[in-house]
Amino acid sequence: AISDLLYEEFNRNQAFSRVQQYKDTVGDKRQVLWFFPVDNSAGLKDPVMVAAMRMVEECVEEEEYIKWRVPFTWLDVLETFRKCGKSAMSLQETVQLAADKGMGRTPDVSLEEEVQLMMEHLTALGMIMYSTEDSLRNLVILSPVIFLVQPLSLIVCDFAIHLEPEHKAARKALPDLWTQLTSQGVVSH
Repeated sequence: AISDLLYEEFNRNQAFSRVQQYKDTVGDKRQVLWFFPVDNSAGLKDPVMVAAMRMVEECVEEEEYIKWRVPFTWLDVLETFRKCGKSAMSLQETVQLAADKGMGRTPDVSLEEEVQLMMEHLTALGMIMYSTEDSLRNLVILSPVIFLVQPLSLIVCDFAIHLEPEHKAARKALPDLWTQLTSQGVVSH
């Protein structure tokens, strides 16, 4: 029933053509679903979780950008991103780091052009997040989970279970808005 609902709701979306089905045999019956019914509590002991991970790996390996060769200087910059302890840095800091690591020395490609190519590639791989949109172009997100997901999880959560110090401060400072958030899911008007 859930699988049929997912199919009916999303099959007309252009991205749906890339959705992979979960296929399994239960007894003598073949099961095909439009989702992977994982048991989150079992972790890697759940064969469905292992199948989902294998499917992701197979799909990623088919992507052309995975096979690209990149300069060692890009890998050096990426390693510095990982070790710097920041969740984000400015474009200016990134360009300076790239110059310090030896980028921009190719005769036909400027430092700024090479940095853009590197960031597009690392963004495509999901290693960083970068957008050339005017309002975002000066921000390079080095750790999308720390920069976006952790702060978002302070808003999208079960407050009865996950009452953090930030929640207590918000409840004390802005009780009416706190009530709107926790009872109606309204962050602001």
